[in-house]
Amino acid sequence: MTNGTDEKNCPQDDLKRLSSPEVRYVACWTEDDGVHSCGCQHQTIAAAMACLIPDGRTFIRAWDNGVFRSLNDEELDVFLSELVGKAFS
Repeated sequence: MTNGTDEKNCPQDDLKRLSSPEVRYVACWTEDDGVHSCGCQHQTIAAAMACLIPDGRTFIRAWDNGVFRSLNDEELDVFLSELVGKAFS
């Protein structure tokens, strides 16, 4: 199923992008053989959060111009706001 963007089977939301258009967000988790990602390239942090698994091993990373990186301060604020919002909904 395609929803008119480069994301497939990934939810959409109305949050603005926080970085350059090349930045996407992915849900990641650890396994014995390393770090894995959901494979989606979400346009927003909120969309990537839909791929999180509530087992304590998943986290959000930015895919910025072909390189994984940690969320910056602004992105982390958005993540925490979304997390609090989900806890009360």
